[in-house]
Amino acid sequence: MKGGVASKFIVAVLYLLGPLILLLSIPGVMLFLAEPNLDARTYFGFSAVLIFILFLNYEGLGRVFSAARWVLVIPILFMFAFCYAYGQVIIAKKELEMAMAQYIAKDIVSEGALKSIPVFYLVGARTGGNWLPRGHDAMNYMPVLRYILSSSNVLLHPQFFPRLGINNVVGGHRDAFNKLVASGSVGLPILDTKYYWVYVASDAGYIVMKEIHDSENYNDNP
Repeated sequence: MKGGVASKFIVAVLYLLGPLILLLSIPGVMLFLAEPNLDARTYFGFSAVLIFILFLNYEGLGRVFSAARWVLVIPILFMFAFCYAYGQVIIAKKELEMAMAQYIAKDIVSEGALKSIPVFYLVGARTGGNWLPRGHDAMNYMPVLRYILSSSNVLLHPQFFPRLGINNVVGGHRDAFNKLVASGSVGLPILDTKYYWVYVASDAGYIVMKEIHDSENYNDNP
């Protein structure tokens, strides 16, 4: 390039900083936050790194043999297929989440002992939200889908209930619930279903999600 030594040095430094900045962009702002769940969903800038890698391959292959750039169609098609599969997994999760919320909402509005409870605390399962029968086949063929879904992606959030007309379900903590159990403030569950228990302590209800150990694979059934 034209110019003096100083200008060339500055441009060279900027070029060398480019890959470093791209690497730092993968976690992005998470570098500065005390986030306990550092998993695939928090790597905001990884797509920029993928584009950079594609660009380097495009330039490199083009300098060797221009027609060789068509090889990049293969990873691009894979990316589109992967995005579609992940979208279907997310839809499956939302459908299961809606079903769980409807089960709980029906119990809250129909069970006599629960109608007058002013607030319910939703206590999630320890194993997270990766039990997803409808997404089993996709995650079996593309195991990285389960990693991207992540163990921190809980099955049901309390913010899901207002769309069903239930405004008194809020987030709860298992440690706080365990302390109530240890102190004897919580008795037998009012409801004991396949996926959750419902307890009542004082003027509050506790919806405690169970650990799901059923097989995801529908074909495992005889």
